[in-house]
Amino acid sequence: MLQRLIFCITLLLQCSLFSEITMKHYLEKAKPGDYVALKIHKTLTFIRIHSVDKEAISLEEISAPLKNLKPYPKSWNQWVLDKAPGHTSWSIVKIDINSGKILSCYSADKRSWVQINPQESLFATLLHLPLNKVKDTHIRKIGPPPSFDEPDTRPIWKPSFIFEGKELENSVFDVFETVWPDDGSDLKNTHLTLYFDHAMHIALPIWIQFDTSHAAFHVQIIDSGKLKL
Repeated sequence: MLQRLIFCITLLLQCSLFSEITMKHYLEKAKPGDYVALKIHKTLTFIRIHSVDKEAISLEEISAPLKNLKPYPKSWNQWVLDKAPGHTSWSIVKIDINSGKILSCYSADKRSWVQINPQESLFATLLHLPLNKVKDTHIRKIGPPPSFDEPDTRPIWKPSFIFEGKELENSVFDVFETVWPDDGSDLKNTHLTLYFDHAMHIALPIWIQFDTSHAAFHVQIIDSGKLKL
């Protein structure tokens, strides 16, 4: 009896280990050139997968004040080829895909290697956080909740998915939630909700919602696609 109990506990532990999903699950399927253009407050951050393998991923990050990009570039490919007019920072960050540790950071503006704080890279932290699948019944809905004794027939809310300048309709998303670690940053213990494209047009999340104890805000993706430089 004791042996059976030990066997069951061991099996459960193994199942829980193999069922754990992190962002690594998606990024391992990423292709160099995959990009997202993120709107965070008054800043646009363009992130492109520079290279990726089983050990590390290199992300090219270009940031620019939104006021410098009115209107948005018609072609992100051309914008990068033109040396990203209006940008204020341009770097390539190499991250250990298993631990999330920043291995190196090269500043294209300074043409030198620089030191950065891990908290300065959103994806360095996101990479190793456990992602818990959100059940359909708990996914954000459209409209006010029904009364206590009424069934919830509200449609599921979906973010707009812009791919290479065009909105992809009827997209299906994998929705996960996680909690930012207690790392002393402004985001510590913040609840996050991430939306990934189920069809894997790109491996990066296309919507990230932050829910703090004081307010909620999101990272809005204004475009995504595959860069051909």
